[in-house]
Amino acid sequence: MSTAKILELMRPYWGDRSVIASYVGGQFIEGHSAPVEVRNAHDDSLLLSFPDADESLVDIADKAAKAASSLWPLRGDLLAQWVFSVQQPWRLAEAHTVEG
Repeated sequence: MSTAKILELMRPYWGDRSVIASYVGGQFIEGHSAPVEVRNAHDDSLLLSFPDADESLVDIADKAAKAASSLWPLRGDLLAQWVFSVQQPWRLAEAHTVEG
C-alpha cells in the first residue's frame, strides 16, 4: 500500500493532507527529520515513507501530554462508570434468573 493510498483511506480523519503527520495536542504536525521508510517484509518494496518527528515535535508532544495528564484520571473514572452501567443490566438479569 502506498503513501498516497494511506492518505486516501485516512482522508475522512486527516482531511486533505499530502504528508503523513503526527497528531499532537489536537493538531497534525509534520516531522522535519529523515524519512521513515516502511517496507514490505515479503519483497522489501517501499510501502510508505514520511518525515520523522524532530526534536521540536518531541518537545511539543511532551508539553501536550503533561497538559492533558491532569484529565486522565477523570477519563478513567468515566470509562469505569460506563463499564459498570453496561454490566448492570446483566447483573440484574443474572440475579433474577438465580432467584426465580
